Amino acid sequence: LGDTYKHVNKWKDAVKMYKKALAIRPEYHEALNDLVHSLQHTCEWTEWEKRLKSLQTQLSRELSSGNLPLFVKPFHALVYPLRVDHMLLVAKSYAARAIRLTKSLLPGTLTTTTGLTSKKRLRVGWVSSNIGDHSLSHLMRSVFAMHGNQIEVFVFTLNGDNDPGDPKWRQQIRSSVGNSRFFDVSQMSGVQG
Repeated sequence: LGDTYKHVNKWKDAVKMYKKALAIRPEYHEALNDLVHSLQHTCEWTEWEKRLKSLQTQLSRELSSGNLPLFVKPFHALVYPLRVDHMLLVAKSYAARAIRLTKSLLPGTLTTTTGLTSKKRLRVGWVSSNIGDHSLSHLMRSVFAMHGNQIEVFVFTLNGDNDPGDPKWRQQIRSSVGNSRFFDVSQMSGVQG
């Protein structure tokens, strides 16, 4: 429930829910991370400092035990005053997870039938739930237009046009790939017939 409140920018309600979750299950480190993040948005600095120390203590335990924790999100880690070894641990954890998940999706060795020297264009589809006023869009908006003539780019957005934030970022990406190759799939059902 805390995540739901967080995603609609009801930070104080999110804080209450994360506190309840931690009262029920104190070792729920994902809730601790999200509580620390939410406390930053509500500017409750005294409690933020206390909870951040708990988060840092848990990261130290994970580091000393050799575990790769996934409870601190990489973008959160960038705005927390963490030690460098903690930031590296978070990055390694998410990189290892991404590799593991990607490998599990691959059918085996991939071969391509169209090389970039071919007269056919390679078609690349980008899928994201963060097309809009989000750090990913800020970083990627120029990339979509820089693929060149040999690559045809499509963007599939999982978030709708009514997401909060400045719509200019989304519009810049739509313009760079063209309306005919920009697809809002946020209303599609999970099962297609």
